[in-house]
Amino acid sequence: MTTNIYLKNNFVFKVDWDMNNTTTYTYGAKIGSDVDTFSYSNPMMAQAVKIHTWYSQTSYTHQRFSPTLPLLKSGPNYTINSAYHAFPDKSIFTQIDFFNSYGQKIDNFITDSQQINFNFPDEATSYQINLVNASSQKLVFKSLLIFESTSDVTSYYFDVDRQLILSSNDTNKVVNISFNNCLNHLITMPRDLDINNTKVIVDPYLNFKMLDDILMNNKKELFDKIINYCKMLDSQMLNKKIIFSGYCLFDSVLAILISQLFPSSKVNVCLNFEKLLRLEKELSSSSIEMLLNMISEMYSNEKMG
Repeated sequence: MTTNIYLKNNFVFKVDWDMNNTTTYTYGAKIGSDVDTFSYSNPMMAQAVKIHTWYSQTSYTHQRFSPTLPLLKSGPNYTINSAYHAFPDKSIFTQIDFFNSYGQKIDNFITDSQQINFNFPDEATSYQINLVNASSQKLVFKSLLIFESTSDVTSYYFDVDRQLILSSNDTNKVVNISFNNCLNHLITMPRDLDINNTKVIVDPYLNFKMLDDILMNNKKELFDKIINYCKMLDSQMLNKKIIFSGYCLFDSVLAILISQLFPSSKVNVCLNFEKLLRLEKELSSSSIEMLLNMISEMYSNEKMG
């Protein structure tokens, strides 16, 4: 059975594993990274030791690094989704510590669940998230997602089983498929859409570096979740032609890439697409040229059709 968590807002904050050594327990550790994952192995590490810590508040003078967690407020419900694989299973705990304005810890909780729902304490002004060792042999980490959640039905929900953010509309009316914008650690979903005929599909773990890897190394498996969902939609669309639409640069690039796997589809990209694409620093020049050639070929095919 699918579990849905509704988003109160149209944005999600993504937290990556920052590479600052002062926040990671490195003694005896074997550490590696790939385009979409961070691996950590330390079989001799004692239990209950913190492997890694993220902070919402720091003193750069003393700690020499900046906060990596968003500021939260008391009252709303929050959800943290942790995307990682621990070996063996359940060998990593997540501990959240809450602090008051004097830096005193006022509350905390610890869990082995990767789906955490909580309220920010009234007296708290900052917090820390820790990954804690519980006899882990290896950890392969993607990201943490933090968003404000609600029990009400809203425009978007997080599908826990698929690990996708989806719009809540009836898929039988869908003509357009759109995606999300990605700006640093902030993932935003479109606000002003014709929600009746546009389905928004968001893989919150994708970013520009992964899109570059898809283009340069043909790693289409990196967006398998979106592809599989699009195929499911395509089978329900009663022979309608899919229109993949982008409203910003990131979703436009996704629209182009995914449309390649749906030969009869059409693509709409954002205004000033070529200009924005040439200015994007996280895409290689080769990837940019490939995308420009793809969109040029699409336009040529439309004219010929």
